Amino acid sequence: MWRTSGRTALCPARWTTRRRAVVVVLLLLSGLGFLRRVPEFLNDIGATGLLLIVVLLVTRAQEVRRSYALPVAAAVAVCVFYLRYGSVGNLLAIALAALFAYGPRAWLAQGRRLTTALAVLTLGLLPHFVHATLVTGSPLGLILSAPCGPSPRTARWARRPRSR
Repeated sequence: MWRTSGRTALCPARWTTRRRAVVVVLLLLSGLGFLRRVPEFLNDIGATGLLLIVVLLVTRAQEVRRSYALPVAAAVAVCVFYLRYGSVGNLLAIALAALFAYGPRAWLAQGRRLTTALAVLTLGLLPHFVHATLVTGSPLGLILSAPCGPSPRTARWARRPRSR
């Protein structure tokens, strides 16, 4: 398996950088686990689609100069958050992968666009944090009490044997 992933890393490493090659290999290696859990995500088609848009916009922010894709990505990330609290982990994974793939200097070079994106993200999440503090006493109270995993209805559907 390690030989195969090493060979898989050679092509992206030749085409781009070594960091991006490592990200590609990690995505490929994690793909099998994701495919096993696809039935759990069928109830989150909207959130999954918006997460893909966030990935596209974050990539576009680095690839296209003078692009305002980063503040738009922050606005879409706020929409994903309000659509499903469970997407916080996915958003953090996207942010860490982007930081690892492009490096911190490339993100700090964004300057004003990065500041605008952080402001959009903060202003978008502020009502949630205020409400969560009033209801649970903690800004993260609603997120931590949100159910994790598939709904019982989806779990039953995933376990049902297929008919031919």
